[in-house]
Amino acid sequence: MHLGNLQKPLRTVLELGELRKTVQSVLSVKKNNQERSKSEGSGKVPVKKKEFKLDDDTTVWVRQASGMEKLAISNIQAKVYRDFMKSHGEVDKWSDDVSLEFSETMDEKGAGIQAQIDQWLLKCIIPEEGKEAFDPNYFTIEELMPILGFVRGDDEEGAVNFLSS
Repeated sequence: MHLGNLQKPLRTVLELGELRKTVQSVLSVKKNNQERSKSEGSGKVPVKKKEFKLDDDTTVWVRQASGMEKLAISNIQAKVYRDFMKSHGEVDKWSDDVSLEFSETMDEKGAGIQAQIDQWLLKCIIPEEGKEAFDPNYFTIEELMPILGFVRGDDEEGAVNFLSS
């Protein structure tokens, strides 16, 4: 018996089996998401919020940036980091000049602190009902950095699971 002619159909059947499993998996995830949306009401994944007290005793509410909001800048940061790791080795071995070059490269590529402020922070300030809109230009550096850290998810309090955002 010659099996050569059966190999292609057999491979196709196996591929279809894998495709079927993939489709079933996607449908299962979709169904679970729909059920979760119904149970949560709005269908939105909750994000963490935090109130910050400013130097002048006013308060401002801020939410963390979602994974989708952070994606573009995070991808640039990862690429720059990988490039520097290849060319300069481990971070703890970087000289001050290399660290400065890294920071400047992040800025040039659009992934530095200013880009994070422009892309994330301004979107994450939550306007309070009945209050005048908050102008983030009045943040002091001492107020800005902890707020930006929360928005970025630098600490556990502000961290969000990327897959759920």
